[in-house]
Amino acid sequence: VKGKAGAGRPGSAPAGFMGEIRRVPESRRQAPGKSSRRRGKSPPPPAWRYPRQDVSARSRIDVFAMPAPDPSALHGWTVLLSDEEQARAARFHHAADRAAWTAAHGLLRLALTHRCPSVAPGAWQFGREPAGRPLVLRQDPLPDLRVSLSHCRAAVACVVAEGLDVGVDVE
Repeated sequence: VKGKAGAGRPGSAPAGFMGEIRRVPESRRQAPGKSSRRRGKSPPPPAWRYPRQDVSARSRIDVFAMPAPDPSALHGWTVLLSDEEQARAARFHHAADRAAWTAAHGLLRLALTHRCPSVAPGAWQFGREPAGRPLVLRQDPLPDLRVSLSHCRAAVACVVAEGLDVGVDVE
């Protein structure tokens, strides 16, 4: 999803968003087990931590990132969320944390709609894995989508893949 806010396209960023949602190019993605903080080669990841997955040529991983929005411009993001998500966001004490959480979940909904345009951003339903990660509740005939999201006061990001366990971290 790339474009300025309020463009009016389905799946576009909310009005009032002062920035750009961008798809992270594959060349800038960090491989599992690699760290941008260390010089030289990093040791291979332990097998128990990164289980093997069939990553075939047909697999597609979409990564989206953006700066966290200003807390005063949250309305456009809030309308994308479910009532449960809105209540959870309201429990954050600091406005900047609430803004980042709300934007991350809104961005995830937009990213899923980018992958499956037949589903509106507000129609996605989520559950939780035992570890607390978001889980897309499958709606037939949609593919088995796996997601991860991350947020801090400065940035938000999410990743969407089909049939692959994925993760993203903005810090």
